[in-house]
Amino acid sequence: MLLPSRGPLSLTPTEVARRAGVSPGSFYQYFPSKQALLAELAELWMQRHLEDLMVCLPELRQPEGAAAFVYALCERFRARPNMHHVLMGSIASIEDDSGIRVIRERTHAMLADAIATASGKEASPQQAAVLTHQLDSTLTGLCLGLIPPAAENAALTMLVRAVQSTLSPSA
Repeated sequence: MLLPSRGPLSLTPTEVARRAGVSPGSFYQYFPSKQALLAELAELWMQRHLEDLMVCLPELRQPEGAAAFVYALCERFRARPNMHHVLMGSIASIEDDSGIRVIRERTHAMLADAIATASGKEASPQQAAVLTHQLDSTLTGLCLGLIPPAAENAALTMLVRAVQSTLSPSA
């Protein structure tokens, strides 16, 4: 893949067009700029991330739900380790991130609903946002090798505890 190997900063529309087998003019018919392409890719990625989360949410209703949820989500991250990091890193350079913001808010709302369903207590979108950030940053760190293998179990255990804490009636 071009984006993970080159990164968003060194990626050029001409290179994207060439790799896609189209002319640079064709690229600009669909995307007025590299930023527009990155925004579209990031939005699609966030949508896919939301779908991954939806697949894993039923795990929260199981007896060992927090651990099953974390490990299921971890496996989905491992399937595409670099893309999450690259696209989430490129979001900072996107001027119009309204589509991404909507998907993030939907992700937080879905996680809050899943927590309420699994635990019988309300979870605010802010609690869900904090948990989403913890999941994203830790799982991205694991997938990119930023967390050493020796610390992987400890990192996953901390995530499971964060999910359990959010699910517990006293939290």
